[in-house]
Amino acid sequence: MSLDACIDKLRYVKYGDEVKSSDVLDKLECIRALRDALKAKAEEAGCPSEVIDPLVDELDAAISKIRYVKSGDVIEPEDHNYIVDALKKARDILVEIESYYKSLIEEILRPGRLFITSEYKMQVSMPENQLVTSEYKMQVATPDMQNSVDYKFVLYVSVS
Repeated sequence: MSLDACIDKLRYVKYGDEVKSSDVLDKLECIRALRDALKAKAEEAGCPSEVIDPLVDELDAAISKIRYVKSGDVIEPEDHNYIVDALKKARDILVEIESYYKSLIEEILRPGRLFITSEYKMQVSMPENQLVTSEYKMQVATPDMQNSVDYKFVLYVSVS
C-alpha cells in the first residue's frame, strides 16, 4: 500500500476514546510504507548503500519489535514506544538522504565545477496581440556533463 493511502486510513482520537488494535496496526503499516518509500528514495538519489543499508536494518529491527495486536489485547506503553523508535530511525534515514543531496549540490557548485551554456530569444508580436515574449534557456552542468540541470524562463508581457 502506498504511504499516502496508508496515512489516509489513520484516525484521530481524543481524550477518552478507545485506542483500537487497528490504530496500532495501521500505524505499523504506515511505518512499513515509509520504510519502503525512504529506501526507494535513497536508491533513486544514489546514496551509498554502505551508509543507507545499516540505517534501514536498524529501522527493520525497530519495526520487528512492534507487536501485532488484535481485538481485546491491551495496548501497552511499549506498543507506542516501539512506534516512536521506528519513526526516529526513519528520520535518521531521511537526514542521511538530505545530507547526501546537500553534498552533491556542494560538489556541483564548487568553484571551477560548473559549465554554463545559455540561449536568449525575444519575440515581438504587434499590433494584433500586443504581446512581447522573452525566453531564456540555461544549462548548468559539471564539466564532464555527468550532472546537469536545464532551466527555461519565459516572460510574457502584454503591451497596451
